[in-house]
Amino acid sequence: MGKKVAFMAVLIVALAAIGITAGLVARSRTSKAPSGTWNSNAIAGSFAAIHVQEADSANAAILFLFDLDNRSGADYTLTGGPNLIVMGRLKSTGSLSPESKYHLASAVFLPAGNRTRITIETSQPFRWPAQMDAGAEAQFRQMVTRSISDLGGFVLFDPATHYQIELPGSWPPTGEGASVTSN
Repeated sequence: MGKKVAFMAVLIVALAAIGITAGLVARSRTSKAPSGTWNSNAIAGSFAAIHVQEADSANAAILFLFDLDNRSGADYTLTGGPNLIVMGRLKSTGSLSPESKYHLASAVFLPAGNRTRITIETSQPFRWPAQMDAGAEAQFRQMVTRSISDLGGFVLFDPATHYQIELPGSWPPTGEGASVTSN
């Protein structure tokens, strides 16, 4: 009986070791997703507004506001800089275009299961008039229209988490929905 118990104990330990090893190998294969695979379901984005404000007398800051919905089940921090890739989605082709002139206005904390507003920002040359009359209003709308003419939205890529965040550009086609603020 002693040999039988010892044999069973060795067999159980061997099977456990094989199972653990197989599990670790399988886990390492699944955690190493192909480098081109991005999680586009963790964070969802929706367009909120466009704001334009005077950066200085010769430039306008165009602010694209989006609401992000954290569906990942974990808190998430989105930071700008070189660790965040901002690309434009072209309306004409649906292609991605590198958009180095656009950036995240500030770091954002997205608690799990919550919504948070973010701002994508750029600046455009624009001579601010002394007063906003009909002519100035037309120039303002033309500047906004040029900025969004072939821009169908943005896509953010976060290499640290491998999140792909789609920010659809459902803004009015002629900049009618843009609001102006002066410094």
